[in-house]
Amino acid sequence: MSHLLFKNISILALLTTQLLIAMDPNPELDPNYIYYPPTVEGHLDQFADERVIVLYRGVHFLENQFSQAQRQQYIQTDHTFCSMYASAVYERAHLGYDQVDHPLLRANAQQVADQINHLNDEDECIVNRRHFWNQRYAFQQLYSNDYERFFQQLRQPSGDYKPIFENFNFTKNPLISFSDRVKHPGKYGFGLKNYGHNQALSPHYNLQGQPHHPILGKLYGIILDETLVEELMPLNVMKAHHSQALNLKTHFRNDILSEREISIAGVIPEECVVFEMPLQVPSFSGAYPNYYKEKYGLSKTRYQNYKTIFTNAQTTQEKRNKKHPDLGTFLL
Repeated sequence: MSHLLFKNISILALLTTQLLIAMDPNPELDPNYIYYPPTVEGHLDQFADERVIVLYRGVHFLENQFSQAQRQQYIQTDHTFCSMYASAVYERAHLGYDQVDHPLLRANAQQVADQINHLNDEDECIVNRRHFWNQRYAFQQLYSNDYERFFQQLRQPSGDYKPIFENFNFTKNPLISFSDRVKHPGKYGFGLKNYGHNQALSPHYNLQGQPHHPILGKLYGIILDETLVEELMPLNVMKAHHSQALNLKTHFRNDILSEREISIAGVIPEECVVFEMPLQVPSFSGAYPNYYKEKYGLSKTRYQNYKTIFTNAQTTQEKRNKKHPDLGTFLL
């Protein structure tokens, strides 16, 4: 009897928790929804006959940085052919991340970029007994290897890092990170990476197999030609590691080197942003949609397996949330 009572209380607690979480709109629930594969939408003719590099970036809707209204605004906005700005630019402009093209963003972007790129002009330095060719490499090594300590230095410069950080007039991230591979940006966008003190957004599936938060972020693609590379001064972090300009973590549990990071300060010009797609998780409510194979790579059998887990009343919310990394990794 007590076992049955415990199960009923657990189910009631699960239902109560789900009622407290607002459901984000899910485009797949529209009866007229038609899936169209993502395509490159930017103006590519400007890059004709040019040597270019293609980079990818994932943006995740962190719970403590995006309200539900801001998430929806961000999702509905087409960011192709729109400039990208680092978090420090938004901080200096006193604007939310739902703002796309604002005079204050443009006014502050180059100042942030100049402060970081100026570190390339500084002399050699020694930080924690390690020699760096210039301050930019010391700055990048801390950012790539230790996210939390990096932001501690931004908020309160100290020790050997103080000469590098003390003159900044921002406390948020001045860098925009990319990769020349899709995998790791996809993980960032799906909420599968370490975000330090920030809270990742969970899909939070309910008993009907529907995610409360179906869209967890966006994936972007940019193109840079030789002129833009010279102007933006991207730092290829992997190459810097191999040339011993800095040292990245390579432990199999925290392999920063494998992310193939390319770091750009401040802003990405609008003409570079040629691709975006929402990073969405499937719903497991109802019959298997035929387009799920193309959209998610989900076979009917795998769909049914996930559905069994998410719609089982005995599956706790903790176990549901733990299936998110498994599902996200599969979708990539």
